[in-house]
Amino acid sequence: MRLLALVAKELRTFLRDPALVFVAVFLFGVHPYQSATQYSLAVNDFPVAVYDRDRSPQSAAFVERLRPPYFSVRRSIEREEEVTAVLDGGEASMVVVVPEGFARRIHRGKPAAVQVLGDGTFSTTAQLAGGYVRAIAHEYAAAQAHEPPHHARPPVVEARFRMRYNQGLVPEWPQSVDMLFMAVTLMAMLLPAAFVVREKEQGTIEQ
Repeated sequence: MRLLALVAKELRTFLRDPALVFVAVFLFGVHPYQSATQYSLAVNDFPVAVYDRDRSPQSAAFVERLRPPYFSVRRSIEREEEVTAVLDGGEASMVVVVPEGFARRIHRGKPAAVQVLGDGTFSTTAQLAGGYVRAIAHEYAAAQAHEPPHHARPPVVEARFRMRYNQGLVPEWPQSVDMLFMAVTLMAMLLPAAFVVREKEQGTIEQ
């Protein structure tokens, strides 16, 4: 009974302090939600502009791969002068340039490069989007060469990853849980310190 009375007394003391109540609500409610919805390591509908200088069926097929849910082609650039204006104006965060001779190099069996110009304001997201374009280009090259992806023969023993939890690989779930455990750690240090300071101010710390 004494323990229950002490717990009830601490809860009443906690609820009488608006600052601590606000911190608790923010750390356990608002902060995990914001972390899960506003921060993500996945590329979704990344705004892209395309400058196709080759204008061939092969280049059009490559541009077609820059589609949702990863990319969203916002504009097709006609002149080289528009590239800087599109990035500076925020109309797109990345410009993919397909050079002239793209289809000709593919027909000859030579590497056909594309140029990626990104807005580095958010460097992590820009690098991640560039990695996505690199992966798409690799898959496109493998398809044009009529080879399986990664240029490897099917192995005798095939290893596959199977997600038992969070099978959809939703990035918001682990991010919110991480923030929740961080809030628990912060509150475990903050609440005892605040209560000790209050008891000392009131002269009841001996109790």
